[in-house]
Amino acid sequence: MIEERISNEKFWKSKEEEEKKRKDLLNKFLKNPSRERLIELVKHMWTVGLRNRIWFVDNRILNKVNINFFAQRVKTLLNSGDVNIDIPGFDRGKTELLFINNPERFPIMNKRSVSTLEKLGFIIKNYDDFCRAVNSIFTEKMVVEKKRIENMFKIRLSKYNFIDTILYLASKGDEGKDTGIDSGRLKKFLDCEVPSLVAETIQIEITMDVMNELKRVSALAEAVYGKRPSINEVLYNSLKVYKRTLLQEIS
Repeated sequence: MIEERISNEKFWKSKEEEEKKRKDLLNKFLKNPSRERLIELVKHMWTVGLRNRIWFVDNRILNKVNINFFAQRVKTLLNSGDVNIDIPGFDRGKTELLFINNPERFPIMNKRSVSTLEKLGFIIKNYDDFCRAVNSIFTEKMVVEKKRIENMFKIRLSKYNFIDTILYLASKGDEGKDTGIDSGRLKKFLDCEVPSLVAETIQIEITMDVMNELKRVSALAEAVYGKRPSINEVLYNSLKVYKRTLLQEIS
C-alpha cells in the first residue's frame, strides 16, 4: 500500500520515537565511545548522505583521529553550541549533532530545509541565517498546529523536530509517500491564509497496481502534452470524469 496523506498517527509517532532513539544513541556513544556505537549513531543521522555509513566512519573519521578524540570534540561542540568547531567528517552534520542533543534549542540545517526556506524568500549563507529563518516561520499559527497534532496523536514533539518535519514535507513536492505540504501551501499557512497546515486525519490507501496504472497514464499525458502531471492531478481528473458519469446516471 502507498499512503498518500501524511496526517496519520503512524507517521507522527515515528517522528517522536525517532527523536528519542537518536538522543539515546548519542548519549550511549558519549558515555562509552566505541567504533560500533559511532556507526550505530551515524546510521541514524540524516545529514550523512552516504549509503555506506561504516565506510564513512572508518575513512572520514577514524582514519584521521582516534575514537576518544572524536568523542571529546563532539562533547565540546554540544557544550559550546559553536558550529565552527572542527569535527572530522562533519560539516552541516554538526548542526544535526546539536539538534539530536537539544532539539528545543538547535535546528538541523540541511540542503532540503535550506532549499525550502529559500523558496519562501529567505537568504541563507550560514547557520545563523538559517536559525533566524527557522525561528521566523515558527509563528503562533505554527505553534497552534503543533499542539493540534500533539493532542490528536497523544505525542510530544520538540520545537525543531516539528519544524524540520514540516520543512521535510514541504520539500517532497506533489508525489510520493508522506506528501501533503508544498512550499506554496506552507507560505499560505505562514501568511495565515488557511486554517490548518496539515490536513485532518485521512489515510488513503492505493494498491500498487492502481498506482502503476496512474503512473502509466501520467507518462502518456507527458507524451501528449509535453508535461508529466502529478499523481494528484491524474486522480483529480479521473474523479471529475467519474463524477460526470454519476451525474448522468442520476439524470
